[in-house]
Amino acid sequence: MKRLRINRLFATTALALLLALGISAAASYWLALYPPFQADALQSTEALENTARELEELLSELPLRRWEITIENFENQHHYLVDWYSIDDYNGPLEDHAALLNRQRIINFTMDGTPVLEILFPAQRQVLELLPTDGLQLRDFLNVASTVAVVLAIGLIAAALVLLPIARRLGALQKLADAYGAANWQVANRDHANDSIGRLGTSMETMAGRIETLITDKTSMVRDQQDLMRAVAHEFRAPMARMRFALEMDDEATDNANREEASQALDELNDLVSEVLRYARLQSSAPDLELHALSARQLITEAIEKSRLPDQNKTLQRHLPGESLRVMADSAQYQRALGNLVTNAIKYSVSVVALSCETNDGFFCVHIDDDGPGIPPAERTRILTPFVRLDASRSRHLGGTGLGLAIANGVAIKHKGSLAVSDSAMGGARFTLKIPLAT
Repeated sequence: MKRLRINRLFATTALALLLALGISAAASYWLALYPPFQADALQSTEALENTARELEELLSELPLRRWEITIENFENQHHYLVDWYSIDDYNGPLEDHAALLNRQRIINFTMDGTPVLEILFPAQRQVLELLPTDGLQLRDFLNVASTVAVVLAIGLIAAALVLLPIARRLGALQKLADAYGAANWQVANRDHANDSIGRLGTSMETMAGRIETLITDKTSMVRDQQDLMRAVAHEFRAPMARMRFALEMDDEATDNANREEASQALDELNDLVSEVLRYARLQSSAPDLELHALSARQLITEAIEKSRLPDQNKTLQRHLPGESLRVMADSAQYQRALGNLVTNAIKYSVSVVALSCETNDGFFCVHIDDDGPGIPPAERTRILTPFVRLDASRSRHLGGTGLGLAIANGVAIKHKGSLAVSDSAMGGARFTLKIPLAT
C-alpha cells in the first residue's frame, strides 16, 4: 500500500489555522460570559425598583383585561420593556420560582449587568417582568463589535504568523529566479526545507546548473564553429590569391572568355567567404554593436549608395523619411542589412522596386516592395535561414551567396527589431525591416 505523504507546508498552515479557530471560539465564549460593556447595576436597579412600584400600584387595582392597554401606554412613556404571563407558565429555575412565591418579587441580571425585575400579582396569578431598555441596544452593539474585533485580531495574528514566513521564503525564491534570469548562475538556494517551497528552490538550483552547462557547451561550440570558419576562410583565400595571380600572369595560355569566367568564380568565392565570416560574427553571443542615434534618411541613402546593385534596367522608387527622424542603430550593420534587402528585391523583381518608411509603436519600419514572383507563405520563415534558395537554378543565374537575407535577419534581431516577409501590393514580396526609434 502506498504511503500517504502529507505536505509539511500544508500541515503547518492547517494546524495554525485550527489553533486560531480554537482560540477565537474560546475568546467569543469568554466575552459572551463577561461582556466588556456592562450596565451600571446599582443605578439601574434603583431606577427599576422605583418604576416597578409605580407600575405595581397602577396595575394592582385594575382588572386583567385592562392590563394590555395600560402597559402599552407605560412602555411608550418610559424606557422599559414589560411582559406578563401566568405563574403557571413560569419556566425559570425552581429556586427563583420559590423565591417569587415567597417574596412576590425577585431581581436577576443579564450578561451585561442589566437588571430584570419579576413581580408576582397573587390575586391575578400573573408575573410581571420589567427590563430597562435605556442603552441596551448600544451595549449589545458594542459587545458584539468587540467580540468580532477580537476574533478578527486573532485571525490576523494567526495569518501573519503563518503567511509572513511563507512570504519571506517566496521573496527569497523570487530573488533567486531573478538572479538566474540575469544569468547569475552562481547564486545558491538557501532554503532546503522538506516542503513545497524548499523543494521548488532545490529544483530551480538544479535547473540553473543544467542551463549553465548547456550555455557553456553552446558558447564553446559556437566559438569552435567560428574558429573553424575563420580557418576555412583563411585556407580558401590563400589558394584563391595564388589562382588569381596565376591568371593574371598567364595571359597567353588562357583565352579572354575562360579568364573572365575564372575571375568571376574567384570573386564569387571571395564574396562567399566574406559573407560566411560576417554571418558567423552575427551569431556570436555578444557582438560589438555601436548603437547611436542616427538620421534614418541618411542611413538609407548611404546604404543604397554603398550597395552593389545589379546592373539591370530596373527602377528603384524611394520614399524617404524626414531629416529629423532618428533611429538607434549600428551604422555599418544596419546599412549592410538594408543593402542586402534592396539588392535581393532588385534581383527578383520584374521592373520596379519601391522603398517606403513609417513609424509604428516606437519602431522605425522600412518596407521594400517588388513586382516579382513573391514568396509563398510556407517559405517566408525558411528563406531567412542561411543558404536557402527557393529557385536554385535562377539563383545561380542571378548570383549571390544565399546569406544576404539571413544576415539582414540577424542584424534586425541584434538591434532588438525584426525582419518580416509578406505580400506586396505590387504583386511580389514585401520585406519589412524594423528597429527601435531613438528616444
